[in-house]
Amino acid sequence: MDAPNIKETLINILSDKLKVVINTSIPDFDDYPLTGSIHQLTSVSLVYLFFEVESLFRIRVPPEELQNYGFNSLNGISKIILQCLEHKNGLDHHGNCLNVTKCCNDCSADSKSYS
Repeated sequence: MDAPNIKETLINILSDKLKVVINTSIPDFDDYPLTGSIHQLTSVSLVYLFFEVESLFRIRVPPEELQNYGFNSLNGISKIILQCLEHKNGLDHHGNCLNVTKCCNDCSADSKSYS
């Protein structure tokens, strides 16, 4: 899956499940914060989007992406999804990194979860 398809999927989630209309006629609409004055998502809607993304794409979003506001625009979320999907081959069915000793920073797994 590529970034345009991911963005389209995100827009569909927002409109179908969260009843939020994204104004795609605004230049660079996909760079604006979803919780800002342009798209006007509530923080609760953003949390629902977060869980929908993790469930639909079967990924775990790294906590750093939340702390650094990476999960706040369509482009940012698309980038996170792409990174997680690229690293998915190195994860088990729970989303944990199989390479415990060398887990990359982009990997959404917590390598400390293994003993």
